[in-house]
Amino acid sequence: MVGLVIGIIVLAIGVINALREKNGYNLLTVFCAYWASAMIIASFRPYEMYEVSFDTYLVILLGVAGFSIGYLYRHSKQYRKIVFRRDKSNINNTSYEFKKLPLTILALISAAYGLFKAFCVFRLVNSGLAYSTVRSLYGAGDSQIIFGTLDNIVNVFVYTPAVFILTAVMVIDFFEKKTDVKIFIMSVVTLLTYMYISSGRFILLAIVADVIYMFIIYKSGKILREKLKKIKRKVWIIISISVIAVLVITSSRFSASFESRNVSTSSHFLLYYMGCVPLMGHWLDAIRSAGDITYGMASVHGFLHPLILLGKMAGINAPKLYTYTTDVVESMQNFVFVTPTRALNAFSGIFLYLYLDARELGVFLGMFVYGVICANSFKQVQENRNAKTMLYFLLIMQGFTQVMVRWPFYRGPYAIAFVYALALIRKGADYEN
Repeated sequence: MVGLVIGIIVLAIGVINALREKNGYNLLTVFCAYWASAMIIASFRPYEMYEVSFDTYLVILLGVAGFSIGYLYRHSKQYRKIVFRRDKSNINNTSYEFKKLPLTILALISAAYGLFKAFCVFRLVNSGLAYSTVRSLYGAGDSQIIFGTLDNIVNVFVYTPAVFILTAVMVIDFFEKKTDVKIFIMSVVTLLTYMYISSGRFILLAIVADVIYMFIIYKSGKILREKLKKIKRKVWIIISISVIAVLVITSSRFSASFESRNVSTSSHFLLYYMGCVPLMGHWLDAIRSAGDITYGMASVHGFLHPLILLGKMAGINAPKLYTYTTDVVESMQNFVFVTPTRALNAFSGIFLYLYLDARELGVFLGMFVYGVICANSFKQVQENRNAKTMLYFLLIMQGFTQVMVRWPFYRGPYAIAFVYALALIRKGADYEN
């Protein structure tokens, strides 16, 4: 019962930090709670799940340790001495706001493209092509089901980054009561078309996480209780709609598969929740067998992907290390049986990408850096709530909700969203604290 023991250790780390910070919603505690519960459930091998190796649990423990140390280091005196040597008061007094014109243009292009793409997908499905097949085609190379390379360019550089950005902006404006009706409508259209085209559910999970943490942030600020009560009702409505949408999308994607295998929706979600543990074990063995490491390429893949894509259009071949990394990660999309009758794909976990980069050292160092990033973003938005800190924190949360699937910065569109965030923010009126 190695998984049970290590799960309890990880859970203890989360509980201790919750007591230290006097709250259970800090990102370290949430991170530990997820991995602890996933390992504990996996240790009991539900649905006759295949046994998980000792090495797999150790890799998870090493990753959690790296994340925890990085997270705590961000709160240390040593970190503050290094980063805050300049006048901290000047940093906290800086205010930011969104640039409405470029944001409107981004929302308009994304909504128009999403509607067109959704229409094309609808025609494919209406012609007899299975919806699940369309989704698989969408996921191949980020998007190649209509125009090939052109479609891929628009998807990577505009459409999907806009989904990340507009989701965060919608939530921020909702809490600030500064919603621009035109941008809001176009953002909703972009999100709905994205969910239809990709049949993706994680964007809904990201919305729920964004809303919950924004509510926490505002509740800890100097906001009038009357305003909080009005927001609180809307928050529960948004969360309820998102949960229902996840169930509907799941049913539409897997109803036939569930029926043929006599699988219930509840068991499906449980398998997805902890399935990254046995699936990670399978791919750890595969990576060791291959022998090669990627020297950090998986970690920075998302930032290089757009450049490589443009290079390909100019006839420049991608570096061999980049191609190898992409091939390995794409192989993780193949279904692997984690029980005698049930298979999963993609849910390989955040640690696997770092293991591919530099084995155990990559896992520890990569998670240390990620821990610093998460802690820093959360701390900044708590200390100085403005458009910049909120936007970056919500983008971080969108990646944080996918730790059971991937290293968030592996995806090009997600990395581009952070670059766009810089262009969409300017110094301006501060939000009330």
